[in-house]
Amino acid sequence: MENLNARWTTSYWSQTYSAWEQIPIPIGNHNPGLMLAFKQSLPRAIANTKGLQVDLLRPHLIAGAWITHNFMGWYDGYDHYRMAEDLDIAAWDWYVGTGHHDY
Repeated sequence: MENLNARWTTSYWSQTYSAWEQIPIPIGNHNPGLMLAFKQSLPRAIANTKGLQVDLLRPHLIAGAWITHNFMGWYDGYDHYRMAEDLDIAAWDWYVGTGHHDY
């Protein structure tokens, strides 16, 4: 924990940690080191979770069934291309009536 506290300058932010369980999920403004670590680990966690779901589904699907994900908006919190790697089809959900015509 000493290394983490030093890298994140937690003493400056009055957030020195002594156990992993104390580290919060950052919501709103937070320690920049914690925010960076969270943003770097989130895409991997999302892709891994989706990958586990795909791996569990595939053996139980009927022949010809495909797995897709419904993307909407360009959220920069994860890599859309990595998320789509093991899908059969990547779908895009576009709500015409919203007035946000960003192709």
